[in-house]
Amino acid sequence: MASNDIVLLDGVIATVAETAPSGLDDAEFFEFFSFDQVLKTYELTDEDLLAGQVGGGLDGGIDGVFVFADDVLLEEDYDASSARKNVVLMLHAIQAKRSKGFEEAPLQKLEDTLEELLDLSKSRQVLEKCGLYSAQLLDRVEIFRSAIKPLAVKRPQLRVVVTYATKGDMATIPADKGVGSRAKRLQERLEAMLPGATTDVSFLGARELYELSLREPTRTLELEFQGSPLSDRGDSYIALAKLEDYYSFLTEDSSLRRHIFEGNVRDWQGGVEVNKAILESLNDATAPQFWWLNNGVTIVCSKATMMNQRFQMDEPLIVNGLQTSMVIHNYFAEKVVADSTNNDEIDANRSRLLLVRVIVATDETVRDQVIRSTNSQTPVPPASLRATDQVQRDIESFFTTKGWFYDRRKNYYRNLGKPADKIISIPYLAQAMMAVALQQPDSARARPSSLIKDTQDYKRVFDTGLDLSIYFWAAKTQRAVDVFLRGERANAEPQERSNLRFHVTMVAVLDALGRRVAKPADLLDLTDKEFSDDELAAVFTKVRNALAKHQKQHGLATDRIAKGKDFVRYLLDVYFPQKPATSEAAAGGETSA
Repeated sequence: MASNDIVLLDGVIATVAETAPSGLDDAEFFEFFSFDQVLKTYELTDEDLLAGQVGGGLDGGIDGVFVFADDVLLEEDYDASSARKNVVLMLHAIQAKRSKGFEEAPLQKLEDTLEELLDLSKSRQVLEKCGLYSAQLLDRVEIFRSAIKPLAVKRPQLRVVVTYATKGDMATIPADKGVGSRAKRLQERLEAMLPGATTDVSFLGARELYELSLREPTRTLELEFQGSPLSDRGDSYIALAKLEDYYSFLTEDSSLRRHIFEGNVRDWQGGVEVNKAILESLNDATAPQFWWLNNGVTIVCSKATMMNQRFQMDEPLIVNGLQTSMVIHNYFAEKVVADSTNNDEIDANRSRLLLVRVIVATDETVRDQVIRSTNSQTPVPPASLRATDQVQRDIESFFTTKGWFYDRRKNYYRNLGKPADKIISIPYLAQAMMAVALQQPDSARARPSSLIKDTQDYKRVFDTGLDLSIYFWAAKTQRAVDVFLRGERANAEPQERSNLRFHVTMVAVLDALGRRVAKPADLLDLTDKEFSDDELAAVFTKVRNALAKHQKQHGLATDRIAKGKDFVRYLLDVYFPQKPATSEAAAGGETSA
């Protein structure tokens, strides 16, 4: 049946390709598709998947690298201070080839690469000098390496997962020789490199990839409750649920259901005082009822019904109570699942109760009002409410009128099957605006996940007085640059795509404007401008040449140059020098105020 498996898989791949990011060749798209299947439970965006793609020259036999802390995808600006004790730090290394079988040579290459890259005694500079690995690969692995040290005091649980995906038949893999024995050796080497780490080496063939592609996240969830819930109109409720039952609601196959937190305005705050207090109450078997000490959680869903002491909720989102939920999840995951402990403390907490509000809200405006209201009891940074801000809703509406989709709710439009090239996330738009309107491509590159956590930065990027067409044009222009850099015309290396994309966009925009941007509103006259491949090719050449000259002067790696302000100043001074503002006045003998 192996040939039929390949036919079915190819059919799925062809269908997915219709709405997937453009500019990828067949090999790159198979990698992208495989990443999506391997990491399906994390519900990554297309941008996340593309960012982890490192295949190409000097890839060490690795096509994708993804790092997670407690199932949250990490970027280069990860702040380890918010991590919990015993945080799970996981590295996924994926090799995806379109071949119709599995071979020993790729596994040998993976072993050699990982043995060197996971040797923490070797600095990033040493790895760069050996010349065997691309900057893009080193960037992604460095996220894992650099997180280990600050997390050491929190006793992280390290996990390394290696996946080898092809169109082959897994039934042909012998367990005790050839490819099978090579995989076992790789696992043993990984365990030797990182003592105490949990390691896994697995294969995915055509059948497995096909079956994974058919699997969808569970959108209807159940939560068992106690007693008789209160209801004001028959479809929204206030109830009490056992902590153990709530933990089951939060997890699937022992993994946290991340997608149900997309409506929550706060990030996980880790070891802040309120979370310490919640954990202390769980660690104290004699503490009062949990719901006496805690405000509980609010769940918004599109439909809720009761049956046999259970709520059945369609598309539930936890819009308030992330901190409480995370503490409960981490507590039970660590003590019940990991340790299989069964002491008085655990027994007491199994039946302790949590206050749960279940609110049916199908109207988007009502849902946003619930999110804002339930998060007004304690201070929340204004930037944390960005998804429900009026400017964000206005941007989404404006994009829709243009046939594009602004993803205020993570993966909402992806799940609806909209074209990937026309889906723009909040972080993506923020990065585009930083590069286009604020002339800070370095910040856009260096701070992918934390760019708008700061209230001041958020207000600079999302100015409520700015014409909405500028946001749309900035996003569309950045997307055009990204598609160009993935295409054959650019012939860009992976590290160039990731490191120079925002610099190329800035230079292209300033070329069209003919000068530096004094204020974002200056771009209004350009909103009808669309860049041709010829124009982008010329700009890319300019940025490449400038990078080569800058590197010759300073001798730094591409990623460090791209994240620094010096290169931005260099680009501006070379291509867009400031003109003296008082030249005419000086000629007439006048002085400026």
